[in-house]
Amino acid sequence: MRAWFKRRVVDPLLALLKQGMSPAALALSVACGIGVGIFPVLGVSTILLTVIALTFRLNLPTVQLVPSLSLSDTRSTRSFEICE
Repeated sequence: MRAWFKRRVVDPLLALLKQGMSPAALALSVACGIGVGIFPVLGVSTILLTVIALTFRLNLPTVQLVPSLSLSDTRSTRSFEICE
């Protein structure tokens, strides 16, 4: 079951995220995703990131995924600090 899941789900997702990207383009995607993803107005960051990704020919799934990952980590850290 694990081999099937890796072959059918994990490998295609990793291929999609890395397709045709140099290390510099990947770093730019991550930097743009984190920088614009912090913008607090709902939906605006998605539009801005799409425009940036299309303008600089970056991998759109990577640019859209990074803010989700970075914000979920930030929120949990912030709530933990408030509780202390």
